Amino acid sequence: MTVLRPSHSEISAPVVEVVIAVHRPERPVERAVASVLDTARGVRPIVVCHNMPASALGDRLTRFGEAVRVLELCDGIASPAGPLNLGLDVARAPWVTCMGSDDHEEPGATRAWVAHLRTRPVDALILPVLRAGSGRIDIPPVRPGRLLDLDPVKDRLCHRTGPLTLVRTRLLRDHGIRMTEGLRTGEDLAWSSHVWMTARRIDLLEPGSPCYVEDQSGPRVTAIPFPLTELLEPARRLAAEGWVHGLTPEHRHALAVRVVRESLLRALRSRATGIDEGGAQRAHEVAVAWRSLDPGVARPLSLTETRAWAVLLRTADVGAVSAAAHALGSGHRLARVFPPSPLGLADPEARPRHLASRLLRPRRWRG
Repeated sequence: MTVLRPSHSEISAPVVEVVIAVHRPERPVERAVASVLDTARGVRPIVVCHNMPASALGDRLTRFGEAVRVLELCDGIASPAGPLNLGLDVARAPWVTCMGSDDHEEPGATRAWVAHLRTRPVDALILPVLRAGSGRIDIPPVRPGRLLDLDPVKDRLCHRTGPLTLVRTRLLRDHGIRMTEGLRTGEDLAWSSHVWMTARRIDLLEPGSPCYVEDQSGPRVTAIPFPLTELLEPARRLAAEGWVHGLTPEHRHALAVRVVRESLLRALRSRATGIDEGGAQRAHEVAVAWRSLDPGVARPLSLTETRAWAVLLRTADVGAVSAAAHALGSGHRLARVFPPSPLGLADPEARPRHLASRLLRPRRWRG
């Protein structure tokens, strides 16, 4: 790791630091930096050049002066976890967050951040995300009208995966919360889940606030068609984490449903064509591991999801797993929404409750 500029002693103490990992020189990192650099309010970027010299960016960052900290990490590993962990480790501000080098914040974002943190110095402040390609605004499926003191179970926070949240730096240090090393995708699943389960005070930035803009115009690493075994590796590793086993049954259930529905079944559906023996075996292993962690994980699953889930628990046969994967994308819409038992509707993770949360959002958040 190389520190290029500046040292801790060369700049005044910031309030929020934003870690920006750059993996390719053509990324518009200067746009990301400009959108969050706010020395007047104490918001400063930490740019980590990953497996490339900072000189590859030319003079695109030098115009910002010493307010931008630039690091180099040459680990030879094709994973965003390394540079993100480095940036998070060296951060000294009370709060820290991350952003992609392709993305940017809307004007006024840093003003809204600092104003909220001064009024309510929370452990985590969730930022609304605007998907530039679709115009959709992404927030967790929180209870209607809830903005402050969110509950990880009742407000389904595990469905916000990713570090697009202002997190108290001390929280990360005290609980050893880090990105999962070595993964090309899903490195932030354990990170964000661990934050939700340990933070005591969590808020959501109010409707109408400036958004984090995810630029979908260029190629993104997350768009790479990773093999099923690789897509499922974050879920497999998370199931073995000691802190997951130490969760209360209620918290473990919320996390288990999110992992089964989004990390397992969604990945299975996306790779329905071309599942091999390794992928089928991994899907079976992940299903068994999470059923062991939460025997009631299937309660809120839809009828379609429940049928596929039963197959994964029963066998690792390629033919059976492939058929289950194809079935996830077919069938009547109601079967893809409603659980087979009315008891499942009482679960906060039931799909109708998610849909109701989206429909009852303030208009400014519907996108």
